[in-house]
Amino acid sequence: MLTTAPAMGLAVLPRCPVRSPWSNEYNPPLPDGAVPSARLRKLEIQANEAFDTYREMYFEGGISSAYFWDLEKGFAAVILIKKGAAGQVGRHEEGSGGRGR
Repeated sequence: MLTTAPAMGLAVLPRCPVRSPWSNEYNPPLPDGAVPSARLRKLEIQANEAFDTYREMYFEGGISSAYFWDLEKGFAAVILIKKGAAGQVGRHEEGSGGRGR
C-alpha cells in the first residue's frame, strides 16, 4: 500500500524486509522468509568475503552484497556492488544487507 507524505506530496512505500547476506536475518523480521540451503549459505558467505575484498581493492569503498538462492535444479546468485559516495566512511547501516568501509 502506498501512502502520501503530506508535506512533499510524495508517495512513501512501506519498508520491505531485506535479508542480510552477512547475518542471514531479515530486517524487519520476516519469520517465513526464504533463506539459502546450508550448502549455498556457505558459498554465499565465501562470496561475500571475496567480493568485500574485491570492492575495497577496486572501488576503494562502497557497499557489496552477494545473495544466493536455491532453484529446483541448481541455484542462482547475484553480486551487487555500489561505489561509495564522497565522504562515506564506516560500515554500512546494520541490517541493510550490504557491507562497506
